[in-house]
Amino acid sequence: MTRPRLLACAVPALLFAACGGPGEPAGPRATDPPVRRETGPPQLSLYLPITLDVPGVDDPATGVFVPDQYRVGKTIDLVVFLRGCDVKRPTAATGVAEYWNSPSHPVLKSFLLREEVNKSGKNVILVVPPLGPFAEAGRLADEGGLQAFLDRVSDGLWRSGPHADLPQAPKVRHLILAAHSGGGRRCAGWPESRARTQT
Repeated sequence: MTRPRLLACAVPALLFAACGGPGEPAGPRATDPPVRRETGPPQLSLYLPITLDVPGVDDPATGVFVPDQYRVGKTIDLVVFLRGCDVKRPTAATGVAEYWNSPSHPVLKSFLLREEVNKSGKNVILVVPPLGPFAEAGRLADEGGLQAFLDRVSDGLWRSGPHADLPQAPKVRHLILAAHSGGGRRCAGWPESRARTQT
């Protein structure tokens, strides 16, 4: 499996880099947990049950947005958005569904990311993992954690999304990491005892 080539950037700029995905029999299995979905904004939002072991997250689903006019292929270009300190810290973290569905919230209205991806016209898929109140990343921070996460996203798009007709899960061609306020690392206000244990 190829290792990802990676580009990092700060939001609101969304960019685009590379890596590989898995291949198994297509279609959902009877043992697969149900996948929530929304069709607004178009085309499709999936909430994949990917376990990241992030503390303080009430809704642990990973948000995956397939934009309007998306063109299915054997490869996918992903924009993975890592949000920073949560508006509800220190006690809880906003789930992805609330995070990108809050046009009237004084802060979250600035992060209507799906609409911006649609406006861009780019053939990319937006992925938002559920981070903790202080941007804790759980298994994403483990060695190999990002690759395992990307494999699960690719598999989810294949089993429950627009790539269901392909003979195997799509491979990640370009990967762009976007973040704000130390997303995926830690941010101001993180308790010192936690900060010392982070690598």
